[in-house]
Amino acid sequence: MSLKTKFLGSAGIALFAGYLMGVVGGLYLNTIGSYLLSAVFVSGVGVLWLLREWRRLITDPAEALVRQVQVIREGAWTRPLPVAQSGEIGEITAAINELGHDWMSTAHRCAANSRVAAASLIENKVGRRLNLAAEHLASVATLLALCRDYQQPIPEAAIRNLELAIKDLREIAPQMKQEFEREWESREVQHSVASG
Repeated sequence: MSLKTKFLGSAGIALFAGYLMGVVGGLYLNTIGSYLLSAVFVSGVGVLWLLREWRRLITDPAEALVRQVQVIREGAWTRPLPVAQSGEIGEITAAINELGHDWMSTAHRCAANSRVAAASLIENKVGRRLNLAAEHLASVATLLALCRDYQQPIPEAAIRNLELAIKDLREIAPQMKQEFEREWESREVQHSVASG
């Protein structure tokens, strides 16, 4: 049964009840004034009842849907609205619930992908730094082995390469943290610009 059928059926019942009250009131008083008073009273009760039903069936669910859409827009959707009615309002509620779930799933995937992309960029930069430090250490090891084999003094280039490797290794952890924070902030700014 659609919402329209429910509403019209309820209105018909109210009008019939008003008619019956008018007939019963007329039997007791038998005056035109009493019929008129009964009709006004029954009509007033019928209008109040119709307004209450309108609010219950249309206005309240529509306001709840508007609030749910605002929650989804703010990215704070956590639970669906209960689908309390069948018909058009129920279908809209179910569709908005599905939209909220899909929106939040997409937002979580985007956040995870942003973290993975930031970590990948940082890993590339850190990998290059580690490879450079490894090359410095390999050249120092080669020079030291040659010095030992020929009983020569340690060359200044070996000491410089060793100092560069030590410096690179000490800078990697703080630089990695700084790079990750910079990448994460730039992706958050890009995301807020894209969604705003």
